[in-house]
Amino acid sequence: MTYPKITIKNSLKDSVVVYDAFQNDAKDKNLSNFFGTLTSISNVAADGSEVFEPIHGPLSTYIIYDGKYNPIKRVFTIGTKAESFTVTDADVAIMTSTNAFIKLL
Repeated sequence: MTYPKITIKNSLKDSVVVYDAFQNDAKDKNLSNFFGTLTSISNVAADGSEVFEPIHGPLSTYIIYDGKYNPIKRVFTIGTKAESFTVTDADVAIMTSTNAFIKLL
C-alpha cells in the first residue's frame, strides 16, 4: 500500500538524517528497543528539503538526527494526507536543554 508523501525541510546549517522508527515488538521494553528498528530514509542537506514515501503505515514515526547521531526531533504521521515538517534551531535548542537536564540527574 502507498501512503501520502512526507516532506522534511531542514533550516539548519548542517545536514540531518531522517530515520523511520518501527516498533516490531511493543512488548519489548528494553532500553535498546526504545526507538524500535531505525531505517535510514533520507539525508536532508542544510537549508534543503526532501520528499519521501513512508515505508510503514498508516501510522509512522520519524526521528531526525544531526550528523553526530544526536536526535533533534521526532515527528508522527497518520497516513491520511501529505505532511510537511521543518527542523529548526529551536528543535536543536530543546534537545540541547533536554540533554543538559538528563546529565544533571
